[in-house]
Amino acid sequence: MEPTSFDPKACLVRALDLIQEYSIQNNGFEWFRKKEIDWDVFREETYKDLKQSVLNTKSSFLDSSDAETEGKFCEVVRRALAKLGDNHSEICHWGIRRATDGHYERIESKGTAKEKAKKIHPQKEPEVKVLESGILHLTLHGFNPSIRTDVERTRYQNILQNALLNTPDIRGVIVDLTKDYNGGTSGPMVRGLSPLLGPGSQMLYVGPKNPEGYETNINNDGGPTVRECDRIDEKNSDNFPHLDIPVAVLQSKTTASAFEKVTLSFHGRKNTMFFGEETAGMTSGNNLFSLTTDEKMQMCVCQNVMVNRDKTAGNGAPIQPDVETNDPLKEAKTWLKSVIKPEMKETIRPVPVIIP
Repeated sequence: MEPTSFDPKACLVRALDLIQEYSIQNNGFEWFRKKEIDWDVFREETYKDLKQSVLNTKSSFLDSSDAETEGKFCEVVRRALAKLGDNHSEICHWGIRRATDGHYERIESKGTAKEKAKKIHPQKEPEVKVLESGILHLTLHGFNPSIRTDVERTRYQNILQNALLNTPDIRGVIVDLTKDYNGGTSGPMVRGLSPLLGPGSQMLYVGPKNPEGYETNINNDGGPTVRECDRIDEKNSDNFPHLDIPVAVLQSKTTASAFEKVTLSFHGRKNTMFFGEETAGMTSGNNLFSLTTDEKMQMCVCQNVMVNRDKTAGNGAPIQPDVETNDPLKEAKTWLKSVIKPEMKETIRPVPVIIP
């Protein structure tokens, strides 16, 4: 089936309307990356960019390829989003890719849009290792909800829960958030780490429409509604055991977006330390919008900011570690060994977790 005709003018009108309505910059709300935007000038400059980059471009590629037109259009919107300065708004297209010659091509028609996108943006499961002295090392990777299924979401969550609840004699945990620059959504991450985080408030989303902030927890992380099979019964201690053991969180400049939300969720937890570098500084929340009817072209608009429970970290800024180091894993292991008591052993009975 041939792709439907793409109208860059109409699509830009929708993109600019969404940016102006939902951007955190479109109000007097004060935050770390606050900028004053003249929206009339912003629109005028973006329309001019579209005309020069797409509509008036003399190219056989634009005459014959919707993919090239859509790719150039995304470049225009990406430049406009960069002017917001929020460090977090973005546009993506799951139906095209940029070829080695610099021009855009449509991805092969075989398979679903999610399957095609995974070829371009490979997705990884959490990694689990047991280190010396009863230390469990959990390495998290980004979870992109646009290109992963509900089954994959449950599996990601269950890998972490199973490691925490069924690994014998856990005495300390390392949560490693340094391996990806691709956060995605934090839902399967925080639910997977729920035995460490416990019930109750984790952090806040604050913005112009909710200046006091709204709290997130295991079953409400500010993202998509949790499926019933993934929901955790916080009131039943048998179903929701809490591991009261030391936790070291590893962070770096590649700890971004959803990974920063996980970092903030551990702020305020007792017997927890943070090692590494300051984070990427994308402690803000996006709203996702589809710009085309097939939902392959999507735009994220930065709409609010994340803050920890006492509002001392986040707000669009990088999160600082407790211990600044170029070798966070080594420092974390040293600290855990110093606080783990010789007689400390995990006493919570194993809870079977099914991994599909």
